[in-house]
Amino acid sequence: MWEWWGQPTEKYTSGTEEEYEEAVASFRATGKPELWLFFRDIEERVLAQRGEQVMKVVAFRDKIEQMKGRESLLYELYRGPASWEKRLKKWLADWLDELSKGGSSLPGTPAEGGPSGESGMATADLQSSVEAMRKELAALRKQIETREARDRQVALENALEAERLRGKGRLIEAEGRYALALALYPESPDIHTGYGILLFVMGRMEKAGEHFETEAEEHYKRALALDPNYAMAHMNYAVLLAEAGRGPQAEEEFRRALDLAPNDRDAVHNYGVFLKRAGRGKEAQRYLRRAAALLKKAAAGKEKNL
Repeated sequence: MWEWWGQPTEKYTSGTEEEYEEAVASFRATGKPELWLFFRDIEERVLAQRGEQVMKVVAFRDKIEQMKGRESLLYELYRGPASWEKRLKKWLADWLDELSKGGSSLPGTPAEGGPSGESGMATADLQSSVEAMRKELAALRKQIETREARDRQVALENALEAERLRGKGRLIEAEGRYALALALYPESPDIHTGYGILLFVMGRMEKAGEHFETEAEEHYKRALALDPNYAMAHMNYAVLLAEAGRGPQAEEEFRRALDLAPNDRDAVHNYGVFLKRAGRGKEAQRYLRRAAALLKKAAAGKEKNL
């Protein structure tokens, strides 16, 4: 389970809740089925928005956490498909090991102490079940990967639409698109950086825009945590730091950006402006002249391709 609770049924607030309650009732009455619940971590920003679906998932997750130790169920958190697969494989292996020791039983498996001649049937049933579970695991993994790909596609489409809206000055709409993009694809350094740029622009336009800039900084930091070698994130973070009067940090980020992308015209130009404002005129002129040369070279290349 991740961020979607589901739609109401006749008796419950969602099909998820109905299936869970019926499984719990069956387990209390018969000892079957065993309950295994896996929850994917939810991005902090998504939690902060307190959407109805997400908050229902959180309430259910909290309920399950409180039941640990009082109900026979497996409860695990995971970060993504690979993490989920790793945990599921571990628990399947442990469960099958327990079955092989007679600690539990599959439907149709003779009880412990049955006739020795039935042991072959039990082994055959177990092997068949293992193979069936392996096939189901592969199918589930494919479904999750397909959903991940779809979510990332929709996220990138929303991020591109956000940039289009930003170019038209429709910043509030653009912010909503970026929020949706990150909810779907929180591991994207590009989306975090784009969102950071948008928030920085919004902060520059507001008289009391500090909260925008603080949030923009968090997105730049997140982008760099995901990709420490992302030059554009370093450069835009440097601009934010410079505008905030945090010169030493800004210069460190500018230099990191230029180490990674020495021919990036924006990074070269912005560093030149930063040096000029700092009163370091000679250094500034070197970078500003270089930025002009890079711009001229780029323009010549465009004309050649026309």
